[in-house]
Amino acid sequence: MRCVTILALLALLPAAARAADCAPPTLENQVQMTAIAMRDGGQIDAVPVSINGHDTQFLLDTGGIVSQISAALASQLKIPINRTSDALVDVTGRQVAGLAMIHDFQLGRQTRNDVPLPVSPDPVVTTGLFSLSDLMPYDAEVDFGASVLKLFSQDHCPGVTAMPRATTVIPFSLKNGHITIVVTLDGKTVTAIVDTGSTRTNLRADVAKSEYGIALGGPDTPENGQLEGVAGLVTYGHVFGNLALGAIAVASPHVTIIPDHANDGSAITLGGPELIIGMNVLKTLHIYFAFREGKMYVSQAFAS
Repeated sequence: MRCVTILALLALLPAAARAADCAPPTLENQVQMTAIAMRDGGQIDAVPVSINGHDTQFLLDTGGIVSQISAALASQLKIPINRTSDALVDVTGRQVAGLAMIHDFQLGRQTRNDVPLPVSPDPVVTTGLFSLSDLMPYDAEVDFGASVLKLFSQDHCPGVTAMPRATTVIPFSLKNGHITIVVTLDGKTVTAIVDTGSTRTNLRADVAKSEYGIALGGPDTPENGQLEGVAGLVTYGHVFGNLALGAIAVASPHVTIIPDHANDGSAITLGGPELIIGMNVLKTLHIYFAFREGKMYVSQAFAS
């Protein structure tokens, strides 16, 4: 028995030695975010950027595949837009085909030159979006309590992060360019995307009706607006009991039920994820995205 124990301890030594060689990820950049009030009454965090020497703020949007600039800002800064064959399409089907070449793009202590940014089709975007194309080359830590975005080098051992007090680890995949996870909403498993560019947490109407038996327009699920202000795309509000992301549970989340087709009988059909986890939930969290590993390290947000 003593021999087995000694051999077991010896077997552990190489692993311990390797662990000692695993330094924390190197901090590459850090910026202080600002909460921006949106027209639906919610808030989205924005990061400070400089476009050709002009200071502005881009909305942090993990639901976006590529960073974008608004047509209004491109026009204000007299940035020429090259028309392209590929168009960006928003959730309501609006699209724009255009590419703005940014001479100098600065975020914190990093500056890049000759950066092509697609023009956003979303009229809500007045300046731009800072999205996955600029986050995925790094590990990205988003501390919503302190409103801080940190970018770390990915050159480190698997499982090693710079984040303190991670409560749960959630695997994710990039499905159709979106951070996709599995969560539990009122005891039922739902596929969701993590979208800091959405003020609300949204559930598709077909899922609300088939999985939860929700009657749209009933006393517990009243009409509360239109999706992106588009007529015929009616939305409803519903308060669920519990939303669980791994070991973290968010009580009584308010969820907007969004249409999977136009309510006015037109031919508009909307796809997308079953659930979009937006800022009304995410603002309570502290998340470390390890993109190379496909893992989210998550804890409750701590105000600093």
